[in-house]
Amino acid sequence: MKILLLEDDLELCKNIKNSLEKENYMVDCCNDGETAMLYALNTDYAYDIAIVDRMLPIIDGLTIIKSMRRKGISIPILIITAMSTLDNRVEGLDGGADDYLVKPFHIKELLARVRALTRRPANIQLSSKLQYGDLTFDKDSRTLSTPVNSILLTSKAVSS
Repeated sequence: MKILLLEDDLELCKNIKNSLEKENYMVDCCNDGETAMLYALNTDYAYDIAIVDRMLPIIDGLTIIKSMRRKGISIPILIITAMSTLDNRVEGLDGGADDYLVKPFHIKELLARVRALTRRPANIQLSSKLQYGDLTFDKDSRTLSTPVNSILLTSKAVSS
């Protein structure tokens, strides 16, 4: 599992990286928002999860997260930050984070949250098609089809 860690506090970054590596994760670290943005948006690095401090210098963590989501990067993201108000947490989660951990935190909790986020399915695809055997229903076009035939289903109001 490969983790991108974006944290400007060098001592904290080192401690988190060491703890993650003890759990057999590979970790790349960035300590400023400009470098972090380059790593976060480069899908060639193939990160499985990102841990992002909100208050990075140059470009803040939430801007990086929003950019990742706009680019279609759907890896789990855990925000770590001292910004602890309810509005801060809601803004972070609504901005694209999957979890939010307020500093100071215990490393055991961080590791547990990483394990929880990495247990989730990697890519949940929402499809407009339902399939059972060779029968397919396209919800968008309301078409029911088999390999040899298809039929358009019309909507019908149900009266009570």
